[in-house]
Amino acid sequence: MSVALALDIGTSTLKSSLIDDSGSIRALKTCPSPTISPGIVDPEQVWSHTARLIRDTLDSYDDVPDAIIASGQGDGCWELGNDGNGRNSLTWNSTHASGVIDEWERTGVVAQLYRQTGTVIWPGTSAPILRWLRESHGLRPEDLAAILTAKDWIDYRLTGVITTDITDASIPFVNPYTRKLDHDLLDLLECADFTDAIPEPRRPGSLIGRVDERASALSGIVQGTPVYLGSLDCVASTRGAGAHAMHDTVASLGTTSAVFSLVHEPVPEGKPVGATIVWPEPGLFLRVLGSSSGAQVLEWFLREFGYHGPQRYLQFWQDVDEAKEHDELFLPFLFGERAPFLAPDATGTFMGISSRTTRPRLAAAVADGIAFSMRHCLESSGQISDIVLTGGGTSDPHFCQLIANTLSRPVLVDSNAQLGTIGVASFIPGFEALSHRSVERTTFTPQGDGEDAQRRFNRYLESISASLPLWKERK
Repeated sequence: MSVALALDIGTSTLKSSLIDDSGSIRALKTCPSPTISPGIVDPEQVWSHTARLIRDTLDSYDDVPDAIIASGQGDGCWELGNDGNGRNSLTWNSTHASGVIDEWERTGVVAQLYRQTGTVIWPGTSAPILRWLRESHGLRPEDLAAILTAKDWIDYRLTGVITTDITDASIPFVNPYTRKLDHDLLDLLECADFTDAIPEPRRPGSLIGRVDERASALSGIVQGTPVYLGSLDCVASTRGAGAHAMHDTVASLGTTSAVFSLVHEPVPEGKPVGATIVWPEPGLFLRVLGSSSGAQVLEWFLREFGYHGPQRYLQFWQDVDEAKEHDELFLPFLFGERAPFLAPDATGTFMGISSRTTRPRLAAAVADGIAFSMRHCLESSGQISDIVLTGGGTSDPHFCQLIANTLSRPVLVDSNAQLGTIGVASFIPGFEALSHRSVERTTFTPQGDGEDAQRRFNRYLESISASLPLWKERK
């Protein structure tokens, strides 16, 4: 039986797992993702943490992997300098380039890009970051050997090869119809002079190269082990959840909340919203509505409102249950918002606070706000089939039930929590059957008053509409 090492270079967590070709996880290790500050990473630090994590994983298993593959957070701008070293880089959730997006909205660039690609660009994508770095920090094209994403950076450190795949490259320079870098898009986004630093995208599953001597010494992987090209993390988890057909929909409750739906056309009709990722197999595209809310909002509330220790999540849900009848509302935009509406300067807001407000009532409002954000994305994504819920949040049945209640429809939760690992490993030759494995799922059906859930959701939408002009005034 073949065994692969699958890596996930996430925003908040790094994962290293050994998976066999039947889908069994033989070993799994995790550690926090190192960051300098919100939206900024040191790529060399990310690599050193990943290498140590790989060594820990291998030490817990008696055999050696036959292959390596990685998925990871997308977008951002991970800089590889001409000296072969990583430079401090901005990630997908950075807002430093929000002024560039404001200008592009005024001049029609955002709208034109959407008409051509199906993506509403946001500050954490490479094009506005490059423009901001050029203007604010004097970045020159000749300073860079490559512009990478998270998993591409790890692949480079493993093999010394600069590359990317079609899913990670989709935003913002790839024409979804030709599946190639588009020079007209590079011109539109004022990045034509960086063309030489942008790798030509390849299909996931391609052989990148083999583990080199330096990577072997740091990580413990046998030198010469083949490294295959993985994908964007949301593509990996969607594939791992068994999505293959039109309108298959996966909702992820992780660091952020996001909704992924397979479609045949990259640019949907109607109001511009969300993003489009080129699916590895021709003829399909992944529509992505990824909000900036999710577990990172919950972690903020736990940290700042006195929930500590191993029982903090249990205490939080006990408070939520205590305050089921509450009037407080929370807009969960602590990190701005990118979908289903673009508002980089949006802020988090508690509404309806009174002398009756308690910590449990605020907790219930926060839980609702995260769930409302996911519902907003789902309702903006168009026609959908059954909803499969994934992400770290699904390990807590309280959250799964809350999502079902808020949506007023059943949600399915996969019994295997490592869908990203399964999905990215399925790109390795010999592991393809993992994407068509039999799936065991738990169904959470809605409980409570559906009319009340609709009323509270409508209030959430009205509050966003009322707040949009105020957020714009903050600029």
